[in-house]
Amino acid sequence: MLDPLPFHIAGSADENAGEDGAEDYIPELSATALIGFHSSHKIDDLAPGTAGLRVRVPIAERNWNIECGYWVLHSTNEPGEMAIGFDNMITLKKQERCEGFAGSFGLGCEFQTAAWFRPFFRASLDYIDFDYDEDYSPAPIARNEFHAELHSLGLEGGAGVRFLIADFTIEIGIDYAYYFNNLKLQHGFFINSYSYLECKDFLDKTEIGPTRVYFGLGMQF
Repeated sequence: MLDPLPFHIAGSADENAGEDGAEDYIPELSATALIGFHSSHKIDDLAPGTAGLRVRVPIAERNWNIECGYWVLHSTNEPGEMAIGFDNMITLKKQERCEGFAGSFGLGCEFQTAAWFRPFFRASLDYIDFDYDEDYSPAPIARNEFHAELHSLGLEGGAGVRFLIADFTIEIGIDYAYYFNNLKLQHGFFINSYSYLECKDFLDKTEIGPTRVYFGLGMQF
């Protein structure tokens, strides 16, 4: 009898059982709760945290599956203080806030190298709705304050591994997303035209598409 292939495709367990006793891989519906962080493409000192849900639906007992995901992005930050006026009479606090969500729909491919270990890769079409605010407290004060938004389609790819314990799954992975648009200034207050142009340049160069590292817990059904 020939040795089994290292990656199993759905079939008979008697025909392709591995040396560790693992049966053939038959994908199952699964749902995973995810939590992660953006490891790059930060907005100044603000790195949006993420939490979300990913659902996998198998395609005809093959290694491929349809994936739907939903991420919530949120972070606030007060990176520092600045004193102005005679004898530092007024202390300003710079405040940054970002919040939004991203949804994805795409395909994934998963392999079973052992009964408990499944590497995977994935690709999807994304949509993001994201708000970013920067202001100073107390207000009003002669400093730049503005609100920017991003509404955009994008592409996302990623890879990772899943560990199975009975019907429970532990997932570790990394994703990278690229969005077709940049943050757009909606309204704001600027002390001069140079500050306005500087803000526009900052928004044009800021990439929201993250390298996102995440950890997840879930179940398959």
